[in-house]
Amino acid sequence: MTVVRGLIGVWLAVTVAFFLLRALPGDPISATLVSAGVSASLIEDRQRALGLDQPIGFQYVTYLGQVSRGDLGASLITGEAVGGMMTARAGNTLRLAITAFAVSLVGGVALGSAAALSQRWGPALRILIDGLVAIPIYVSATLVVALGGIAGAWGAVAVLGMQGAGVIANVLCLALIEQSGQGYILSAYGKGLPRWAIFLRHRLRPVVYSIVPVAVLQFGFLLGGTVITETVFAQAGLGQSLLDGVLRRDYPVVQGWVLLMVVIQSGIQMLGDGLAAWLDPRIRERVM
Repeated sequence: MTVVRGLIGVWLAVTVAFFLLRALPGDPISATLVSAGVSASLIEDRQRALGLDQPIGFQYVTYLGQVSRGDLGASLITGEAVGGMMTARAGNTLRLAITAFAVSLVGGVALGSAAALSQRWGPALRILIDGLVAIPIYVSATLVVALGGIAGAWGAVAVLGMQGAGVIANVLCLALIEQSGQGYILSAYGKGLPRWAIFLRHRLRPVVYSIVPVAVLQFGFLLGGTVITETVFAQAGLGQSLLDGVLRRDYPVVQGWVLLMVVIQSGIQMLGDGLAAWLDPRIRERVM
């Protein structure tokens, strides 16, 4: 059932993207060639050659047939194959997202643990966590650039990493606070065990299952956040190609990006659910 839901989600996403793009006024060919002084007859010939003069229902069925064969089409502007374009740019985006995810995971666990366990700094750290979660990525990215902060790829990693760390820290902090005062925690302290051992064995281990799905899903959100960070920090990647495609109304490029992101997000969500069920028998029983 999980796979079926994932496939339905992919179909819905690409369908919505397909029709929303074509609901916009005008078309990419007219928008590009009219400004270049091309005659109306040549524009019509170009639209006919690309199939843009066909009824939208026919275009939709044709597009689904292409996707089912693994053909994402070609850019309406450059003629470059969308699959090849995405393959060439995917490496930069994945490196950015993976590095930012590592920063999110390490920073989130450290920040969430300190906020829950430190009596002195806990309240201030919880305010910091709320701020990291609440500030939109485009705001934090703009502030980093405006204040002369980290530039380039490391600036993008810092912005995405801080956002992800806030989300993970918030979930972990709440889980640790909720378990405070439990009998097994007090018993561990009563036995005189070292604080680090109590934290790793009796506090962190039982709540890992609650942060694993969030952390896994956060990777998908980080991929989406590259649209903003790659633009602000001038990094060539999938996010930048999506923005260019939207601005130029390059249907195949935008549709290919949406399809890729939805497939990745669906796969990540299934992975997160599977990890949570593996770590927590209670979840596994509900799934079964």
